[in-house]
Amino acid sequence: MNAPRLPWATLAADQYKSLYGVNQALARSALGNNLLELVQTRVSQINGCAFCLDMHVRELRRRKVMADRLSGQSSPQTHRAQRRRRARAGNRGSV
Repeated sequence: MNAPRLPWATLAADQYKSLYGVNQALARSALGNNLLELVQTRVSQINGCAFCLDMHVRELRRRKVMADRLSGQSSPQTHRAQRRRRARAGNRGSV
């Protein structure tokens, strides 16, 4: 298991607790763990965090999430829907 590079629980205790609470609430949601892990992987890509990206990709592989989902490839039927979602997301900036 990868150890955190910095002790965030003590360096930014309030923020860490808030983020932990958000993650716990999402884990209880109907979104599903694989979708949440895919979202966290994408956020890591957007933010350029190699440590987090590696951690999330390893978890997806451990869960045997399909390789095409990891690579961003999809069937031709989903391309239009993906383009619409990306257009709506627009330039909202990094998460």
